[in-house]
Amino acid sequence: MNRYTSDYKVNSAVLDAVKKHWDSIAKPLHGLGAFEDIIIQIGEITQCDPPDFSKRAALVFLADNGVIEEGVAQSDQEVTQKVCESMMNSTATINTLSKFCNADVFLYDVGMKLSPEGHGIINLNDKKVAWGTKNFAKEPAMSPDELHQAIKAGWDAVLECKNRGYNIISAGEMGIGNTTTSTAVAISLLCNKAYWKNPENVEEFSEALVKRLTGHGAGATNQIMKNKTTTIYNAIKKYNLTERSVEDILQHVGGFDIAAMAGVYLAACRFRIPVIMDGLISAAAALAAVCIEPNVRNIIVPSHLGKEQCMQAVVNRLGLSPVVHADMALGEGTGCMFLYPLLDMAMEVYRAQVNFDVIGVEQYGDGSFATRSALL
Repeated sequence: MNRYTSDYKVNSAVLDAVKKHWDSIAKPLHGLGAFEDIIIQIGEITQCDPPDFSKRAALVFLADNGVIEEGVAQSDQEVTQKVCESMMNSTATINTLSKFCNADVFLYDVGMKLSPEGHGIINLNDKKVAWGTKNFAKEPAMSPDELHQAIKAGWDAVLECKNRGYNIISAGEMGIGNTTTSTAVAISLLCNKAYWKNPENVEEFSEALVKRLTGHGAGATNQIMKNKTTTIYNAIKKYNLTERSVEDILQHVGGFDIAAMAGVYLAACRFRIPVIMDGLISAAAALAAVCIEPNVRNIIVPSHLGKEQCMQAVVNRLGLSPVVHADMALGEGTGCMFLYPLLDMAMEVYRAQVNFDVIGVEQYGDGSFATRSALL
């Protein structure tokens, strides 16, 4: 995985300049809280003051998962196909929200089992690694070569966006069964002491932990939940994933969509492009990318705290603080779109440049406060 490393260095000059500008605006210091932090973070990543995130790309990776053979989802791969067709025809939820946010949607088939029928308004980029992953309850989800193909698909998507001038990216997905794969990946990494500075604080892997961190996905019944938790627990135990590398974890229980999004985060770190993180699947990919290259943490902009139980554990481990708390669980990268209007409002304040001299008030002193961003 050395090919994905980055020598990312925090640009203190830009960071300090953006923070200084915030502090000069006629308002209480840090009055806009996390929104100030995010604008500072975006400015630092892109090395741009004033920060600019006006050219937006919403990347959506579509893939199917063989593990649904274990009864872990209420739908089958045909739903992935139909939602893909809706996205291509610009009628899916991500299309509606992205239009409102002025974000361009790009679709990538990295492992759908059923091809969409016909053509749509939006092109489906063919990056297919395989016709869905294998059933990880019986065998590894993918081969090492397939893993690297999927990661490269995400990397190449970012490179293309960079070459086309996009200055911010959101990472989304669609694929039946991917709350099972993402939970399996996340728990394997959360319980893997090799990747964390304070291994004594890492929870021990157990069946009870899996039950606590496994969510209902798209409305799982009690029987589906039993199948889901049993399948995740048995697979992690079978492959001894809490003692394996992040690459092994992705290969054994991951999905092509998760691997591709990990590639997105890794490439964005290399090319200094902020990536807005969506819900659990996107977060599991971010966690994997950070384990591969710790500098990735600098470029992640969390959007919302999804309702999947595992989401909170992942953002805690990453030291992230999503600003939208709305129990969302739609996927497709839709949660990312809800962050844009909030950031746009914050930038309106940033650009207004109404300073203390204008309103005839003495500037606030620089008291101490803790920012919510680990970068700052």
